[in-house]
Amino acid sequence: LAASGGTASRWPEGGPGGGDPLLALPVGLASCAAVVAGDTGPLHVAGALGRPLVGLFGPTPRNAGFAVWTERSAWLGGSSCSPCTLHGDHRCPRRHHDCLESVTAGVVLAALLDITDLRDAT
Repeated sequence: LAASGGTASRWPEGGPGGGDPLLALPVGLASCAAVVAGDTGPLHVAGALGRPLVGLFGPTPRNAGFAVWTERSAWLGGSSCSPCTLHGDHRCPRRHHDCLESVTAGVVLAALLDITDLRDAT
């Protein structure tokens, strides 16, 4: 969400980071009221910046690797058979994706509203 207090942020000319591609991701994420992302680099960068997080974990373990979670974080996904891989595979070894099928847009939105003050901004 590139928003603050319910209004969209305007980035400087050239985009976030002023056109510097190495700064674009952290500057863009720093301007977000909250970040929703899978278990990927942007999730970890946003956590390092102290942004509220909704992390989507399916086949990957929540406790492996670089973890910089904030107090305002929610972790979604998982099932009785997950984690099944360290970094996730393109195919589920059990031929289903139960670990992420339960993560609907409504579940993500509810988690996002729980960890932010965005509910009051709408």
